[in-house]
Amino acid sequence: MKIQAIRHKKRNLIISLVCLLIFIVVGTMVHLNSAILISADNFFSTSFQNSFGYPMMNYKGNLLNDLMTFLATFGNPFYLIVLTIIISTLLFAIDRKFFALWFIGVVSTGGIVSVIMKLIFHRGRPLGHLPNDSGFSFPSGHSTESTLVFLIILIVLIPLLKKKSIKYIAFISVVIIWVGILFSRLYFNAHHFSDIVGGISFGAFWVFSAMAVYDIILNWFKKTKSDNSVC
Repeated sequence: MKIQAIRHKKRNLIISLVCLLIFIVVGTMVHLNSAILISADNFFSTSFQNSFGYPMMNYKGNLLNDLMTFLATFGNPFYLIVLTIIISTLLFAIDRKFFALWFIGVVSTGGIVSVIMKLIFHRGRPLGHLPNDSGFSFPSGHSTESTLVFLIILIVLIPLLKKKSIKYIAFISVVIIWVGILFSRLYFNAHHFSDIVGGISFGAFWVFSAMAVYDIILNWFKKTKSDNSVC
């Protein structure tokens, strides 16, 4: 079984702590109904409503709305979990079993914790949101899950590709899809802007922390294997 290394453990820990700090600050402001946060959220919501109105999720020939509908649908946590399973299956096929299990573990546990936090914060969605956007608002599930999946793809999987041209194309494509999913949550008035920030910061914290843990487990695995070889 091949073991895929993940480098920069110290950097990953620092980034994870910064992301955690951002999430704590935003989460605290949400809990306290901060006037500053409400003002910022209202500014973004009003700006999007003035620009796009209250669009519906459907395919009726409007290119922007069709694209946003597709991205909002694809960005649903269910489909991102399916994507994770597909990628992990491919990793299993090329004998990257340890990494495949780690990938599934990070995405699934991060998603579960995100759902629990929604229940804890108990924040309502913006006025005028679509009926199919049910449940609580903070942190955004689309933002959290897409960050968990696409961040791992961007900083761990894509660097494994050999051809630079394919790397660039894959990187740009993933970034565009990720940003599009985040944009769609504001476009359809499904979330406050701070919900998006909360989802991104928590998802990034979870990924970078998991990368540091992965490195620790990998070192332990190598040490155990080495000790057994000596014996």
